[in-house]
This record gives sequence, structure tokens and C-alpha cells, in this order.
Amino acid sequence: MKIRMQWAAALALAVLAGGAYAAVRPLASIEAEPNLERRSRLALEFAHARVRPVVDAYLDGESARARGSMQEIASAVELSWAALEATGKHARRNPKHFKHAEIQTRKLAAKLKEAQRELDYDEQRELDDLIAGVETVNSKLLLAIMSRKSK
Repeated sequence: MKIRMQWAAALALAVLAGGAYAAVRPLASIEAEPNLERRSRLALEFAHARVRPVVDAYLDGESARARGSMQEIASAVELSWAALEATGKHARRNPKHFKHAEIQTRKLAAKLKEAQRELDYDEQRELDDLIAGVETVNSKLLLAIMSRKSK
């Protein structure tokens, strides 16, 4: 019973603290993660958490801060892909982490497109390159999962 109450209290604190913002590690810390699959997962969590700050920065009129956050998202997505490639595992034989990354990049692209609708027309175009980059990594992941190993 005591453990249940502790979990309920922790959940309430997480909700009050802002949910996704509270639990995300900095990108430099994620780059130092020795486990490559975990590094990929953490990088994508970081990217998802940075979408809202991009929109908030644009709405506050701080386009430089928004561009910085967009660069962090792009770096995190590339870090995720690079970490999975560095494992040396073939995605078709070991699809677990590749499939997770594919699903998360697809969701990230959709989240960015949804966030894009909240912005002014000129600001929307600035997100186009980021969305294209995320979709490119998503396509690479799909290709890796679906293709046979070359001999």
C-alpha cells in the first residue's frame, strides 16, 4: 500500500512539473551513453520533448531560440540513427530497436507537422527542412528493416 502511494505521489509531481520536460536528459549526456540502443531511444525522447519549446519560442517571437531547438531536434534524430548503425546489427534480424526508432520518427514528423500549423506562414516554412530530415531518417530505418542483408 505504501509503495502505491509513493507511485501516485511521484506521478502527481511529474504531472505538476510539466511531464516531458522534467525527465529528459541533455543531448551531451545522451551522446555519452555507452549503450547504443539506449542512446538511440534517449535521443528520440529528447527530440520529442523539444517540439513544444520550438513552438513556444516562435510564439514568443524568439526565432533564434526556436532555430536552436530545431537544430537540437535534427541532431538528436541523426544521433539516434548513427547509434543504431553503430551497433553493427542487421535491422531485419534484430528489428526491436530499429522498429522503435522508426515508429518514434514517424510520430515525431507528425508532431512537427501538427506544431507547424500553429505558426505563421513564414515560420511554417522554416520547419519544412526539419520535417524532411526526420522523414529521411524514417525512410532509412524502414529500408533497413525491410531490406535483405547484402552478400
